[in-house]
Amino acid sequence: MTLTPDEIERIAEALASAHRSGKECLDAGLHRLTGMAEAEDVQEATLRILAGTQVGYALSATSPMTTRLLGCTEPVIAPLLRGALLEDGSTFLLPHGVIGLGAGYSFVLGRPLEDAAEGRNGEHQAADACLACHLELQILGRRVPNRTPLNAFTATADLGLDVIHVLGPRVQDWRSVDLASTAISVSLNGNVVARGRGADTFGAPVGAVAWTARWLAGRGRRIEAGEVVAAGSCTGLVRVIPGQRVLAEFEELGMVSLDLI
Repeated sequence: MTLTPDEIERIAEALASAHRSGKECLDAGLHRLTGMAEAEDVQEATLRILAGTQVGYALSATSPMTTRLLGCTEPVIAPLLRGALLEDGSTFLLPHGVIGLGAGYSFVLGRPLEDAAEGRNGEHQAADACLACHLELQILGRRVPNRTPLNAFTATADLGLDVIHVLGPRVQDWRSVDLASTAISVSLNGNVVARGRGADTFGAPVGAVAWTARWLAGRGRRIEAGEVVAAGSCTGLVRVIPGQRVLAEFEELGMVSLDLI
């Protein structure tokens, strides 16, 4: 049965409350979602209630591994909020419902991008529109109990499962770097627990920008200059707990770290 506007608003209020508190919402009712349109309506209403400043877009389920883990068949997109961006070397208090952590890239737009072609042409269009590329860490999590089905609808409604992003160093002269082939490793307390390459997301990380542009174009919108697109994890999702120090190393490009409490 289709959700009414009042029901969508109640779900959004419950999710917003959980987002603020860092605790699970026991009665959000995401299992009642019947389609992506309702999921996007819930996400939009939650963002409005939170009144957070959107600075771009955060993607998840952008690699075969994370797509399977999250029960999705295509990428999930959500607003990237200013409060979700942390500096390299930050300390972060883990909330309830964390799914895992991964490493990847984020891109800053230098000019608006209204659309992008499929394939390599779209990647070139996206790269031309980007001002900068940064190394990053991403944490995903849920604001609802595990008994709630995890799929594209519930993930989208739950703010794309987005928790935080640690924005690492800027990649110098990034257009001349083969990001797709660059090896990435994630260590917890000095022990390597995950590996990947840029090619694990969209075949090339900047493909995330092209995909986002196409997704927005289908809704009459565009990526604006200065906005950030977080491309998703290239290393799968690693379970993390308080007391761990996370270090992601990007072959010859640098590293980014986070302390968990």
